[in-house]
Amino acid sequence: MSKNFKFIDLFAGIGGIRLGFEAVGGECVFSSEIDEDACKTYAANFNEHPHGENSGL
Repeated sequence: MSKNFKFIDLFAGIGGIRLGFEAVGGECVFSSEIDEDACKTYAANFNEHPHGENSGL
C-alpha cells in the first residue's frame, strides 16, 4: 500500500494534524480555518493562508 495520499485540513488551527499527515507521506490540497490568529500562525508555518471567513472566498 502506498503512503502517498492527498488530504484536506478542515478546522486547521495552526496545522498540527497537517504535520502528522505530511510526516507519513500526505499532501495537503486544501485548508480551512476561521480564526484569524490561527490563520496567521498557519501561514507562518506553511507559507499559505487557509481558506475561511477572512480569506475572501
